[in-house]
Amino acid sequence: MPVARFEPLSLSCVLFERGARASKLENKKMRGQLKEHVTTLTRIFSKKNAARSTQRARNNTHTHIFKKKRSALTTTITVSEYTYTNADIGVSMKLRGYNVDATSLDTLQHGPTLRFKAGDTVTVTLQNDMAPCGATCTHPASGNGYHYSQKTNLHTHGLHVSPDAGADDVFSTVEPGNTLTYTYSIPSDHAGGTFWYHAHHHGSTSLHAASGMIGFMIVEDAADEVPSAILNADEVGPLAIAYMDLPALKSIATDSPGEVWTSAADSNDGGYTGYFVNGKVKPNYDVKLNRWTRIRTVFLATDKDAIISHDGATSGQSCEWYLLAKDGVYVSPAPRALDDGKLYLAPGNRADVMMRCTGSLGTVTVSAEAAAKKRRRSLLQGPGGGGGGGGGGGGGSYVAGELFTITVIADDSAEKTGENYDDLSQFNPKRPAYLMQTLKDEPAGLPTPMTNSVTFTKATGGCGVNNQQFVDKDTPLGTVDLGTVQKWTVNGNEKHPLHIHVNSFQLSGVTDASGYFQDGDWHDVVYRPTGVTIDNYYFMVDRFAGKKVIHCHFLTHEDNGCMGFYTINGVEGTTVSGATASELATLTTTTSDLASDGTTTTTTTTTTTTSSVTGRASMMRGKAIYLVVTTAVTLFFL
Repeated sequence: MPVARFEPLSLSCVLFERGARASKLENKKMRGQLKEHVTTLTRIFSKKNAARSTQRARNNTHTHIFKKKRSALTTTITVSEYTYTNADIGVSMKLRGYNVDATSLDTLQHGPTLRFKAGDTVTVTLQNDMAPCGATCTHPASGNGYHYSQKTNLHTHGLHVSPDAGADDVFSTVEPGNTLTYTYSIPSDHAGGTFWYHAHHHGSTSLHAASGMIGFMIVEDAADEVPSAILNADEVGPLAIAYMDLPALKSIATDSPGEVWTSAADSNDGGYTGYFVNGKVKPNYDVKLNRWTRIRTVFLATDKDAIISHDGATSGQSCEWYLLAKDGVYVSPAPRALDDGKLYLAPGNRADVMMRCTGSLGTVTVSAEAAAKKRRRSLLQGPGGGGGGGGGGGGGSYVAGELFTITVIADDSAEKTGENYDDLSQFNPKRPAYLMQTLKDEPAGLPTPMTNSVTFTKATGGCGVNNQQFVDKDTPLGTVDLGTVQKWTVNGNEKHPLHIHVNSFQLSGVTDASGYFQDGDWHDVVYRPTGVTIDNYYFMVDRFAGKKVIHCHFLTHEDNGCMGFYTINGVEGTTVSGATASELATLTTTTSDLASDGTTTTTTTTTTTTSSVTGRASMMRGKAIYLVVTTAVTLFFL
């Protein structure tokens, strides 16, 4: 269903047309019906909300499934094989996708965007309609490597939910012709933000996700969580920005025993390498002149990262953008000036920005830039600076290319003043206890952090974790206890992006000349660019027992064994003693006060309570809960 379809309004028009031709009595009756109907519409849709919904519909090509005044969202996602055909780039390639639309096979078939709120129950039935591949679909003796191309499952990337069977269990399997129902109980204090889901069956993760088996999950902000200027802003997206190397994808399929679809002779990759956005090559999106627009993004690739910027700052369009959130968690304070105007994204990273163009009408191009590969460190280097260890075999080159364009259009709004046009005030967001913003400071009242070390180390296929490649779902890397704070050191993630399931982690001891990575930022994926150091990664182990998966988010490396898990022990529901949530605090600083170097002219803060603006709270509360355990992760390299 499209994002905005005002069918009741269409019905009113029909009634009016019919009434004009009806008898006087019928016409009078219909005018009465029309008046009643229009009154109902006026009550439901304010002019402002209708304009905002229309703008979001124009800028969003994803199917959205909305939760409407209920505590449950139920949907089915079907995996199918199809042929992606794009004559412009010379491709006719056999791929796999979610909820395939046979009328738009010139677009990569991503899944629907699911929108829900904290406290909801989300039920997804995954139906596997891929063809069976028989006895030839075997796997290597080690269990690692490309295999099981027709088997799949589902991972909710970034959500703070249970990893148990029937929830975010990446060790589950959906065989061809079968279905599996996943039920996600979203915590009542879950932070609003941008999350996503994708296939995660070990051995076929890279083949499936790179084919386009991904989709967004948006936890909607509550009325008291964000300023109304954020809550009511126009939106572009969410945008899935994917770097696609189609010949490499076909090679992965060819290396997977028994795979006969993508690897088939008539599956033509066209030699294409480049970027797709929401399944299309260089699409365009509209923003209105002088109005703030929120842009939600996720970056996808098997072994590349991206530096993303726009050319609107130096063009006649006079565009500015500020960082709002990373990996589904608001930065603090938000929005944040980007010192060099760039987003630094590894596969799986999300970035939300607020953008405004105040110059002339026209087109702005958003691009990825080229850069040298990351420097390689010797395995003989020890820990230190957040980056010792980690041998060769890393990916991580940057590839230049245009991603999408933004057309700055005239604003047809009746009123062109107010919060959608004014400078944005910075704020420290409301946070739940599990994202406690002071976690990295080891405040009194919290348990003493448990320390651990994780290192990506050299191994067959790319890397391993702490000198061990994935064995099976019954062999953990170690254990962590519910109710603890974890403080980890991580080595090797300048070559291999670190991803941890279940819990986001907070960065501490950050050195970064660009200012994109800062102390206190929350991530669920971190890939350190050259020159960036991170001393520690803090998080809280709360609520959810089970298997906490950790792996390199270059999915080709994960399939080849660069993955493991920690067993979370304890009583389900246990939280961290002393962890506290925080309310919204606004700053007197606005976006106009932010200098190009990211400094501000004022630091005065005022705590606020919620106030009603168009039926929504005008302030945003930051949500935070932290895991404080020190762990070192080691990745193995070839």
